[in-house]
Amino acid sequence: MEKYTTGTGQDILVHDKEKCKGRNCCIHNPSDHHMKDWPTNWREDRALMERICEHGVGHPDPDDIAFKASIGLDSILESTHGCCGCCYDKSSHNKGKKLYHFCTECNEIVAKKINEPIYLLMNKACKCNNKKNWKRIYI
Repeated sequence: MEKYTTGTGQDILVHDKEKCKGRNCCIHNPSDHHMKDWPTNWREDRALMERICEHGVGHPDPDDIAFKASIGLDSILESTHGCCGCCYDKSSHNKGKKLYHFCTECNEIVAKKINEPIYLLMNKACKCNNKKNWKRIYI
């Protein structure tokens, strides 16, 4: 274990750098997402790394969510948060496109707005009703 100081000044113990070698990590090797330069904040109550936007809102770090999905946790549930819209990727390759949830098993769009409250997403379940098959797509 090693000491890490978050962007909000928290001192926490994290995994050694060798544990995440060769893959993206919100601490040691952030991917090139648009929130990568925002301060990090550890949510002990959710075991979740957030990025704090200019409005002071905590948005789940995409690399932390990807890691959680890789170990079988529900990435939609894990990424649910109070949102001001800053975590929506407004980069040029997605400019003018909307973000959707798409079920790869049922081959259908499940939710039209990525930031809908989780209770709305649950009412729009696909035929297989397995959120692990849901992926985020831009259309």
